[in-house]
Amino acid sequence: MTHTHLLKSLFLCCCLLFYRTWGNAQQLQDLSTISDAPSLAAWFKKAKEAQNAAGLYQAAYRYVFIDSALYRGLKVYEVTLYEQELKMTIGNDQAAGLQRLIGQARQQYGNALVQKESYSSMSFEARTADENFLLTVEAENETAIRKKTTARLERTFKKVADYAYPRLSKTIQPDANGIFYYLETDTYNTNLQIHVNGIPVADKGSSALILNPFILSAADGLSVTILVNPGTDEMGMAEQVIGKRSYFAATLYAGTMQNGTLKPLKAYPLCEGYKGYVTDTLMEDGHEVHSSYMGNPKYGTSSITCTYQLQPKINYTLEGWRNGTDLRTETGLKEQVIALYEKLSRAILDKDAREFDDLLILQGKERATSTYNATPGHLVEDWEAWMELFAYTNITRIEKDFDLEFSNDGKLVYAVPKTQLHMLRAIGKNRAAGFSFYMYKSGKELKFIR
Repeated sequence: MTHTHLLKSLFLCCCLLFYRTWGNAQQLQDLSTISDAPSLAAWFKKAKEAQNAAGLYQAAYRYVFIDSALYRGLKVYEVTLYEQELKMTIGNDQAAGLQRLIGQARQQYGNALVQKESYSSMSFEARTADENFLLTVEAENETAIRKKTTARLERTFKKVADYAYPRLSKTIQPDANGIFYYLETDTYNTNLQIHVNGIPVADKGSSALILNPFILSAADGLSVTILVNPGTDEMGMAEQVIGKRSYFAATLYAGTMQNGTLKPLKAYPLCEGYKGYVTDTLMEDGHEVHSSYMGNPKYGTSSITCTYQLQPKINYTLEGWRNGTDLRTETGLKEQVIALYEKLSRAILDKDAREFDDLLILQGKERATSTYNATPGHLVEDWEAWMELFAYTNITRIEKDFDLEFSNDGKLVYAVPKTQLHMLRAIGKNRAAGFSFYMYKSGKELKFIR
């Protein structure tokens, strides 16, 4: 009996020891400490070192995969961690924890968090200077989150390098109430010349042309002038007058930017009356037939000039080109323009991020200030894209055949290339990027300013 009791006791002890050992082995990792690029990089490095020490073949992978773990009090599955990215599935039976995670995201990202709902799911997305956050929930809205609701979380962290340009995302305070002035044009078969405060500005056909970078202060005011010239006929020849089908309309807006989208507060129509329905009268089988279509009720003029002036309600002041020299009398200006773009070219080919930073920081800082740093994440994204550009660029091409356009005071100059889209093209295998900037001169050398 004693012998049997001893065996039973030993068996129970062994079972208890096995249970404790197995329980420790199954203890889930808590990933809640991963909150930014440095903490994820540190975790990733430690995990790879452990894999190497254990001689695991997974050590060669670019990622670390975990079947299940804990994250902010939630049990998560199919966790994939890269050096700058974290992806995971949030399992069901955690409705309260999922609601809590949504609340935490609202508190952390504020107005930057954009919520979208569809028939079967909803998403919460934020793009900031530090990370891109995306939470996709398998429910059509928050009230539909139930016991069986699952979700997918993705966080991509950004490494802000020790350079001035990407640091602008943090050093320039965003202003959600800052007023944007922007121009929208609607035209067919015309050629436009747009001047903002005496500066020639190219309308690249975008939905909104933001004018703030060309407004140095409220005291300088805002003046917009649009010259509308004739287009071409059906044979591709230049027309002498603006045709009946060549309509044009433009509207200047004042508004704010919310979640990367411009929201108009006030509209100032320009060039009214040059777009509307026109009618042709034709004869068919001896009867008059009227054909109406969108055109220009005031057709037949050789050009149209529209001007609008207002006092902008902006709260920033820029140095800009105030202290610049009149470049219209500058000797060898084209050679100086080429020399400046050659500096940028060398920085790209030499992978010299410091020189690249020095060349672009002034225009980056003033542009971010004039647009209230409304999308700070874009500054970091631009920088990371440029660093990727360094890696794939094999050659650069600088336009040598170009025209020069000056501001009314001659302090700003813009080079208009004739044979390629941009003054400088960086070219790699199946990829290319272009650079074109406004320049001014304060001192001995030209500088990029817009």
